Amino acid sequence: ADFDFNTQGSSSALVDWSSEEKSSNKSKAKPRTEDLLGSRTANLDLGDLEGLVDGYDKTFDRSNLPEWACCYCGTHDPGSVVKCRGDGKWFCNTKLPGLPGSCIVLHLVRAKQKEVQLHPENGLGDTILECYNCAERNVFVLGFIARKSEAVVVILCRVCLTNGSFKDASWDQGKWQPLIEDRAFLPWMVDVPQNKDFLPFPISQSQVNKLEELWKKKPDATLDDLDERRVHGNEPDLQPVQLRYEDAYQYQHVFAPLVKLEADYDRSQKASQTQENVVVRWDLGLNKKRMAFFHFTKEDNDVRLAAGDELRLKLPNWEGATSDDGSWCATGHVVKFSTNEEVCLELRSHGISTPGPWQITQGFTVEFVWRATSFDR
Repeated sequence: ADFDFNTQGSSSALVDWSSEEKSSNKSKAKPRTEDLLGSRTANLDLGDLEGLVDGYDKTFDRSNLPEWACCYCGTHDPGSVVKCRGDGKWFCNTKLPGLPGSCIVLHLVRAKQKEVQLHPENGLGDTILECYNCAERNVFVLGFIARKSEAVVVILCRVCLTNGSFKDASWDQGKWQPLIEDRAFLPWMVDVPQNKDFLPFPISQSQVNKLEELWKKKPDATLDDLDERRVHGNEPDLQPVQLRYEDAYQYQHVFAPLVKLEADYDRSQKASQTQENVVVRWDLGLNKKRMAFFHFTKEDNDVRLAAGDELRLKLPNWEGATSDDGSWCATGHVVKFSTNEEVCLELRSHGISTPGPWQITQGFTVEFVWRATSFDR
């Protein structure tokens, strides 16, 4: 849709005393200062502080933030926050000290997300940012152009701009600008909070990295969970890598926790690739082994399916299953990819005479088989 685009004490004195005046006034000034301080503290009514505490703005309390508060820093100005549609979390357009970009852009990059939605109280409404021409929602390729005769803009992706598919001459395509500039959304679309009531909590790059990793296991985790892990000692004791080591024990003490972390990360990434309700087409290879053909959806993450990968094919609640959970299970290796992007899985130890669900084509589950061999080495 088209959017309207509107560009819019105390004083002090310096006194020069002579040395005689300074010495003579020191003795007089000191007791006067002590008497004045004692009289003022004596008259203080500390009970008045309770009223100040009760009137304090509760928005600075992490436990009392609205749903749309930034998951990093707690900023909750409706015009300054953006919703990541991939995980439903809210982030602001603030660039905090020590962070390479705004909170929302930093999360999109770290979480490999690309679709966002504005807050309902934003000047543009709860709009899902997408290309006016092709409905592309990748914010990293989106930009805007203005109409030549009116102060109106339209969102257009870089692909439609370069391939000439958007041919409306009333728009000034030569002045296309990206929505993200200097690692933050343009301020006319997503505000940068200026109100002191929405001051952010301080957060470091290290805390952001740990929080992003924790969200992979616990999506609803907060900064308080990071504090609890540190207090209870649940965080791994990682030592910095050295250029030289005193002995083999120090080398092992430094690298063993790092290798374990990498192994746990690789295992979690493989486990997240499990796909259910897969349609399988069966065939028999020249070597008399069963071949399973199926489509494996590609996800935007670090795991890529390649020839030689080991997969496990499962069929729950099969009548001829021999396992305790009543499911049929077989493992195999990816041998090739067909022309229509089907994965060809050659099953291990399942020949022409081996019983199996060869007449069933739906309801299968495909998952990666994780091996720790490379990490153990």
